Amino acid sequence: MFSERKITPLGPQRSSHSPMKPTDDDPTLPPIYCDQGPTDPPPRYDSTAPTTIRQATQRAIKRVLSYRSFHLIHCTGPVIIKSAVVLSIMGIIFGIFFGCIYPTILDRGAFVETECRSLNFTQVSSRCCDITGCSCSECPFTLYVGCDASTLINQPLNNSYCCGDSQCCQQCCDTCSSLSCTGSGSSRHCATTYYSCNCRCCSSVSRRTCSFVCGICNSFTIHYVVDATNHEFDQSLSCARDDFQCVETTQHTYGYGQSWTCSYDSRNENNVRFNGGVPPWNVAAWVFFALFCLILFVLLSWWCAIPLVKFLLNKFC
Repeated sequence: MFSERKITPLGPQRSSHSPMKPTDDDPTLPPIYCDQGPTDPPPRYDSTAPTTIRQATQRAIKRVLSYRSFHLIHCTGPVIIKSAVVLSIMGIIFGIFFGCIYPTILDRGAFVETECRSLNFTQVSSRCCDITGCSCSECPFTLYVGCDASTLINQPLNNSYCCGDSQCCQQCCDTCSSLSCTGSGSSRHCATTYYSCNCRCCSSVSRRTCSFVCGICNSFTIHYVVDATNHEFDQSLSCARDDFQCVETTQHTYGYGQSWTCSYDSRNENNVRFNGGVPPWNVAAWVFFALFCLILFVLLSWWCAIPLVKFLLNKFC
């Protein structure tokens, strides 16, 4: 009822660009170029043998699908990957700059270095005790006091033992096993896994024996004035147990009438850096910022600048 018509395709199109073959086994499919947009019509193929309408339709569909997949994999894919890498590095760079570096720049520009002067210096010395170690042995409560802070402070010894809370000294566990098998028939393999289970405390003490050391702790309250703003503030400091070097340094630096370098925030004069001038630079943030900027520069040079230079040299030289 219908007669087959012979179709002879047009001749091949020529292009000045270097063609790239799509990944297809059909040798009659045309070369494809990455500079062809996704909406460009696929190039025509060259065939010397006439084909039927059905064969022509099948080859046309295969040609379009091959063109689309080739353009996505070989042209669009690398661009998307490179863009994602560049945007990720740029996000890290902006995060470091606006999260760490820029606030430091603002603080260094806003803080003003000045002098602070002590108007009143109060020192409070008190007895303090520290637990230095415990052993899993029953403590003779009739010989030693408890290890709570109030009891240790009120007892007269500076170095002795005390009774702490209960402690499990040893755990006992059973050994359990599980069987796991893979495959079936002659290829079936099974393996047994052993693990600890039903663990419980099998040795414990109701009061463990601990050692403690007591001494003198010192705390300080400095009432000072910022010379540039004439605002007064209070600052609390403390020294560890029997740290007499810390006590001497604090008395010498912040004693009554002493002056030292401090700084205040010009945006808010109540924001004072008690000890020190303007905030220092965040060195670690600058190091990572420079590192990621270098990585971005290398990638952009590799992917953009070098191909552009080669293109200009080939075009004008």
